[in-house]
Amino acid sequence: MSKYAAVIVTYFPDANAIETLEKVSGLCETVIVIDNTPEKTMRRFPDLNNLTVWKSAENVGLAAALNLGMKLATKQGVENVFLLDQDSRPSHRYFQDMLNFKSRMNSNPH
Repeated sequence: MSKYAAVIVTYFPDANAIETLEKVSGLCETVIVIDNTPEKTMRRFPDLNNLTVWKSAENVGLAAALNLGMKLATKQGVENVFLLDQDSRPSHRYFQDMLNFKSRMNSNPH
């Protein structure tokens, strides 16, 4: 079971978006990409062990794509899901810092 996953929604991803996917895959245990690009052909995404790409048949919008990504992550047993889009640029400590913050809040909710 993965402790955390990033869900990233793409829309006509460019080289910067692909760079973000590669960076996040190095920081996060599981990366789920929802490609909202309304084309029949599949775009090229990095071939990474922890990257799963789901191709939408149409642009379903950001909220619906994020919801789908959360459902896919939940089915994989992921405990924590981070929601991003292709323009997000998390720092190298972002995921661990957020998990540490959650742990502190859970141990001392007041």
